[in-house]
Amino acid sequence: ILQGLHYVSSWMARRNVYETKTYYFPMCIYAKEQYPELLGCINTLMEKLRNLVELTEMMLNRYEDRENELLQEILALKEENAAIKGIIQRMTQV
Repeated sequence: ILQGLHYVSSWMARRNVYETKTYYFPMCIYAKEQYPELLGCINTLMEKLRNLVELTEMMLNRYEDRENELLQEILALKEENAAIKGIIQRMTQV
């Protein structure tokens, strides 16, 4: 699930990270306790999941920060556009 996050929205990606932390990590810990013969496999799985979660959270934070910056720029440009339209309207009425 975590490897395919580039296909989903940031909200869905955050949800998948949350579910991984909430469900998969505890399942892995349980499996370590109950199935010691699988310890190597479980450790590998947990390490991969930890790395994917960490990377996903970093990328999501960067993406969301950049998205917020761009939204602020768009808002500023819309305000400037509205002001210019107002000036043009007043000039054409004269």
